[in-house]
Amino acid sequence: MTDELIRDLARIQNYAAGLRGLIDAAQASAPARSRGTDSSGVVSVVIGADGLPRSFRVSQGWPGRLPPESLDKAVAEASQAAMHERLATWSKTLEKHGWQEQADDLRAHPPTQPVEEPQSATNPRSVDAVTEDIIRAFDQVKDIAAARQQTATGTGSDSSGKLTLTLSGTGLVSCEVDARWASTRTATMLMRALGDALAAARADLARPREPAATPDLGALFAEALALLKEGMGK
Repeated sequence: MTDELIRDLARIQNYAAGLRGLIDAAQASAPARSRGTDSSGVVSVVIGADGLPRSFRVSQGWPGRLPPESLDKAVAEASQAAMHERLATWSKTLEKHGWQEQADDLRAHPPTQPVEEPQSATNPRSVDAVTEDIIRAFDQVKDIAAARQQTATGTGSDSSGKLTLTLSGTGLVSCEVDARWASTRTATMLMRALGDALAAARADLARPREPAATPDLGALFAEALALLKEGMGK
């Protein structure tokens, strides 16, 4: 029974390491740039490999093609179109390199190389205590990921305060524009305002935040393996 537990823990460690490598490879293959345009053709957005906007373009003579009260929706629509283009290109790249097949193969045949020999603890805890910590750690990881998705945002406005962008770690969340103010702006003025708001939002998103305490699953697995091996030797 103990041998089986050790093999299972080692298999989980190896699978996690292999999956991390696949995820890193997938992230590295993300398109460097993607472009999207709203349905009116007035607003276009370029997003980077991280999915965040890099620049905005507004067509000259825009008021004749897009009502000022729809400008915010056009910015959001163009950003969504850029994201769809990014995902489509990314999916083709992953398919070309057989990423899904590699993921399926990893799931069916986890790496079998031996894990690093764990060091015996000076004051070993019980297997039950370590197991409880591992279960709790997995729950914490899920909670931390969910919390980060909900709270990691950055907001920025132009100098007038009439145009505001909100970003998350994966893209544009919202755009708020004062329609009356926008109706008096030229395309060049709007692009400058969008650029200023974008820079402010990116800076806010990047500002240091109190890091969440992430459980060290690797250390817990090593401790569990050490306890099991010590138990076999008794």
